[in-house]
Amino acid sequence: MVDLSVELSDVKFENPILASPGPPTDNLRRVRKCVKYGVGGIVFKTAVSDSLKVMRRWPRPRFKLLRWKPVKASSVPDCFVLYSIEQAYRGDIEAYCKELRMVRDSVEVPVGGSIACTSIDEWISIARKVEETGIDFLEVDISCPHEPEQEKKTFSKMVYEVTRELSRNLSIPIVPKLTFQVEDLVEVAKEADRSGASWITVANRLLGIDIDVENAKPIMHGSYAGIGGPWSIYYGLRWISEIASEVAIPVSASGGVMNSEDIIKYLMVGAKSVQICTVIIVKGYKVIDELLLGLKKFLEANGYSTVSEIVGKALPNIIPISEVEREAPVTAEVDSSLCKGCGVCLLRCQYEAISMANGKAIIDKDKCDGCGLCVELCPFKAIRMVKLPDNVGREAPHRAK
Repeated sequence: MVDLSVELSDVKFENPILASPGPPTDNLRRVRKCVKYGVGGIVFKTAVSDSLKVMRRWPRPRFKLLRWKPVKASSVPDCFVLYSIEQAYRGDIEAYCKELRMVRDSVEVPVGGSIACTSIDEWISIARKVEETGIDFLEVDISCPHEPEQEKKTFSKMVYEVTRELSRNLSIPIVPKLTFQVEDLVEVAKEADRSGASWITVANRLLGIDIDVENAKPIMHGSYAGIGGPWSIYYGLRWISEIASEVAIPVSASGGVMNSEDIIKYLMVGAKSVQICTVIIVKGYKVIDELLLGLKKFLEANGYSTVSEIVGKALPNIIPISEVEREAPVTAEVDSSLCKGCGVCLLRCQYEAISMANGKAIIDKDKCDGCGLCVELCPFKAIRMVKLPDNVGREAPHRAK
């Protein structure tokens, strides 16, 4: 039996999959669905102070799926953008605390609150009220992608000041939620660590905009919105891989998860838990069970007895860009038995290394740069990369310049 449990700052989760603050955790009924299908923990929908109460009113419509081109009606495309502006819990802080207390009393998994405020006094006052509901931890949403304009401070300073004061005034774990929209997220994570955070969540969605070209105006509600989806996991993997070895506190990943392999990737670059939201929105609550099953099967198939064994497992294999091997002696090679002569590779080769003969692609190794693009483009998997003989040097003088 594989042990899927993880522990973050004395909070024990039965598995590393958490439902993040958003539509799937907006009320008790939806939370129960998340728990029914197996999440290890809940971060309840974000509540805001009265100074941000405009965020309690939601534009309609507020969801748009960009580049949504499923193969069939019931499927989800491999890549798309969830463009939305739902924002905060619709009730005031009193209503939020009342419902959050019901959530805490109704489910067995750890429950976290989530709040956003504009001043230190607000943060402390509201956090104390939310703590009284009996929650297990508090996520501090300093980085919502579409909050109204706030006091001008550097993000790292905001993270440090808010986290420090909440850590001093509350007895539960404080978890700042960071954003990709900063120059150096590692330094921000270090500030969170220094300020007393129990762990950090990386990260909130990005802020974006799309344009209706026929009318020359922004789509949907006419302004900016949060953007997320499968593509965003690569930001998360990059930053968490850099952060995990630089801070002592745990990291919770968030962004771009569509399948169990995505969860495994996040764990392998150092995350101890993984938050999900968009995948539930586009696939339904049952996907949680699928994610858990896929994670468990992977661990069993590869001889792991605990999920903790894969946390950070990929980190030793990530090398600095300065150490990447350059001019490796490789070239493309065509398997003529698979080649259909479609010409896709011929049209796109930047080095003019491909020609056609008898309806088959042929690679000129003297011109081939070894870039690998043709391998990726070939619809029939008829091209592969092969190593050149050992006597061919790394500088590859035979390559066309």
